[in-house]
Amino acid sequence: MGLHFNPADIQSIGIGLAAFLATVLAVFIFISARHERLGRPMWITLAVASVWAWFGFLYHLVPGLELARDMRVVSVTGIVWLAMSQLYFAGVYLGERVQYGKLVQRMQLAVYSFGAFLTALLVADLFGTRLIVGDLLLPADVALAPMAGPLLGVLIGYYVVCTIFSGTLLAWRARAGVDSSDRNQALALFISMTVGLTLGGTRFTPWYGFDFYPLVGDIGFPLFVFATFYSIERYHLLNREVAAAQLFIFTLWTLSFFRFLLDTSGQAMLVDGGFFLAALVLGVFLLRSVVMEAKAQRELAAVAVERTKSEFITIAAHQLRTPVAALRWSFNLLSEGREQLSEKQRALVDKGNRAADNMMHLVNDLLDMGHIAEGRFTYTFAEGNLGETIRAEAGLFEDIAKQKNVALDVRIADDLPAIRFDGNRLNLAIQNLVDNAVKYTASGGRVTVAAERSGEGVRITVQDTGIGFTPDEKSRVFEKFFRGSRAVHMSPDGSGLGLFIAKTVVEGHGGRLAFSTEEGKGARFTISLPAKPPATP
Repeated sequence: MGLHFNPADIQSIGIGLAAFLATVLAVFIFISARHERLGRPMWITLAVASVWAWFGFLYHLVPGLELARDMRVVSVTGIVWLAMSQLYFAGVYLGERVQYGKLVQRMQLAVYSFGAFLTALLVADLFGTRLIVGDLLLPADVALAPMAGPLLGVLIGYYVVCTIFSGTLLAWRARAGVDSSDRNQALALFISMTVGLTLGGTRFTPWYGFDFYPLVGDIGFPLFVFATFYSIERYHLLNREVAAAQLFIFTLWTLSFFRFLLDTSGQAMLVDGGFFLAALVLGVFLLRSVVMEAKAQRELAAVAVERTKSEFITIAAHQLRTPVAALRWSFNLLSEGREQLSEKQRALVDKGNRAADNMMHLVNDLLDMGHIAEGRFTYTFAEGNLGETIRAEAGLFEDIAKQKNVALDVRIADDLPAIRFDGNRLNLAIQNLVDNAVKYTASGGRVTVAAERSGEGVRITVQDTGIGFTPDEKSRVFEKFFRGSRAVHMSPDGSGLGLFIAKTVVEGHGGRLAFSTEEGKGARFTISLPAKPPATP
């Protein structure tokens, strides 16, 4: 006896559609966004939802009471995993804005551990224990669920705890939004996920003799609506440029899928099954080509904008350099006759000197960035005394460090190998790293500059006990114009170009600039230089 399917069974059609949409979305997000911070928990959630929905769908199709019961056991396992994956997603989403403590992490671990325990009980149910899922006494088209096992109430309680826990984390994330748009997006996720999970709890009512579940339909839909719209917003799966093509393809897939399911004759099923597979394959290729075309157009537009910005910045920096140099000369002239100035006037001159130096530093950073963007940031390599170069560049910040009560420790190994480097360019990288370390280290802290042999090359480290970077800021440390929120608060006059330029210089030497950091405890930047730079940097 083969599979049976009753087209009038709205419940079966609904859960089948949910399973199909969950699978399609999971595949799309896995392909396009699995490497993003939220991409992994998103596609895991949809993959788990697919397990729940497909086996719930098969419960209504397969012949035999025992096989139908097994399908329901796997479906219930999917519900446990769905609760865990939603909590996982909520935790990662909250982590975008909030660094929550060990208590919350321990609570999450406890919830995951208990979910693993329930999974083990459900696996045992597949082998006849009946602890959570009891016997199925009537056919699946009559009984919406098997009998409730003695521990089903424990599983329901676990589901409720996960719903409350994930809802709390999402509400916390909504409160921590950086602006109204971010808060509204988080609030929409909070409402859709919490409502979806709450309504999903109605799936348990038939187990206790109440047929409330069919009245609210297949409750996976709110979750898939949430996933769909969130995917549209965050990953641009249905971007505006190709919305019509994607809407057509999704509609074609859905119609061909259910035409295949509703066929009653073997010959018709074969034809419609072939049509569905053809629509699936051709749709994927069509979507991929259209999306790639749209992406290429956006990249070309971005390149044009970037070139225009670079040209503007270079021209502006050149125009600023002369008046800023004159301003510095004026303050230096006043400083030479500071004995004739009052204490208040000397303080104003010193303040003006610092401001002029900062402006010149900014102008030089902008010019360097412009040269990098235009491909005119060239190198002249020669063999030199790298240890003395590092010591001299670090020494430029001794007075500033003393004024801030920051210990500046320079440690140069005696066995540094002779390497070829561009002194002017490498000086720039070391200056930027030491400048940041001293600038963002509070009074009483320490900055350590060290150099040691690393094979035939040299390893330079700049380590501080300053403010460090938050987990969300780590991926953007070397971006142009990026500055951490605490860095902006501590020193508002930075350009956000120092680390970008330092990384460019190091890579121009054929080296690598890496870092490690812990928020509130400092950062460690490591320059690894080879013995010989590339022939054409």
